[in-house]
Amino acid sequence: MKKKTLNKNLYPWLIDSYEKILNNYKNKNKECFPLFLHSLYNVGEDILCYTISCWLICSEPNNIKNCGMCYYCKLMQVNSYPDYYEIKLSNKKNDSINLENLYCFIDNVYRFPFYGKTKVISIYYIEFFSKRIIRLISKVLENPPKNTYFLFVCLKEPLEELTRIKSYCFYWKIPYPEEKIGLNWLSKKITNNHYSVFELKSALRIYNGSPIKAKNLLQPVLWKKRNMLFSKMKYAIFKKNFLFLLPDFLKNNAQELILWILTLLSDSIKQHFAIQNFLINIDQIKLTQFIVQSYSVNEIYVQWNNWIKCKKIYYKLDSINQELLFTNILLNWK
Repeated sequence: MKKKTLNKNLYPWLIDSYEKILNNYKNKNKECFPLFLHSLYNVGEDILCYTISCWLICSEPNNIKNCGMCYYCKLMQVNSYPDYYEIKLSNKKNDSINLENLYCFIDNVYRFPFYGKTKVISIYYIEFFSKRIIRLISKVLENPPKNTYFLFVCLKEPLEELTRIKSYCFYWKIPYPEEKIGLNWLSKKITNNHYSVFELKSALRIYNGSPIKAKNLLQPVLWKKRNMLFSKMKYAIFKKNFLFLLPDFLKNNAQELILWILTLLSDSIKQHFAIQNFLINIDQIKLTQFIVQSYSVNEIYVQWNNWIKCKKIYYKLDSINQELLFTNILLNWK
């Protein structure tokens, strides 16, 4: 069975959060207070949560590091520690956790741990859970089982329904990785391809500084798709015909394409006002300048707003006719 990552493999931008959270536990003698992690998606929040769990479970921690050698650490490494639980939605659009199953799970949690020691329950992306399940979890936190740590991970700004859960927790917002740290990490991870600093920065900024998402985008096939889309956009602007972009949205991951177009349009608006310091696609300056020359700032804003609406529809409706959706927006772009 594959071993999970221990604290020695934490991403560099998570080390500060890890140290401060664990020092807080240490200062309170490992008191079993719940932890609420507010995360930018895909910065390694799952690894941070798991690494904290390893330390909480370890029987012989070395300051703020788990030993990796004790019996409990060995069990965690092979995913066999019986008192470690993960609850995670398989599909964030739909609540896939059955209430009856959750009641059974909670009943098990209140029983004595297998080893008479620590239980850790990690609940990922709690903002996607139904209100009924959130209320049930809140009730559990009112009278939590002994020697049990709850770790919550939330991607969005905590909703009103989560206020009660958050009030029981030590709240920690994982900061955006500094661009310098992200660039350094990317330059070490991407060794087979030669990307300019402008391209590396663009990949990071597209995903709000997430080095993990940027690394994925910089895969040659995906990066080529992005560049091809922008080349076709320039041709479409010149010909005033965007409909020939339709096949790209139907055969590729439309979610990514929508994001790329939105960042490009936002850059074009910034270019209109000579705001250079906050550009995202700094490797596409010539294209954004071409857009600025071709459209007024109001026209660009209208298109940007249309794509925002398109994004919301695409995310919310699973059964949407994608061909009609993208045909409509492309026909309205002249």
